[in-house]
Amino acid sequence: MEIRLPGRANGVCAGMHWEVTVMGKGTKYTAKTPDENGYIHYTEEEDQIWHELITNQKKVLPGRASPIWLEAMERMDFPEDR
Repeated sequence: MEIRLPGRANGVCAGMHWEVTVMGKGTKYTAKTPDENGYIHYTEEEDQIWHELITNQKKVLPGRASPIWLEAMERMDFPEDR
């Protein structure tokens, strides 16, 4: 996967537009806008993708990531249900 930030160097992005290329196919991603309470509404599919990603990370990181990173992950207490 390649992520490019148009018009920016060193990974700095001033806006909410990211250009993502996955396996040679280009897509454009625009971040969702929070509602009046600051909440971002994700689809059930997006929630399922998050669930799969975070639960997989929690399984594979021990023994691979530094103890400081593992402690930070635990302290951030990412939800698994969305």
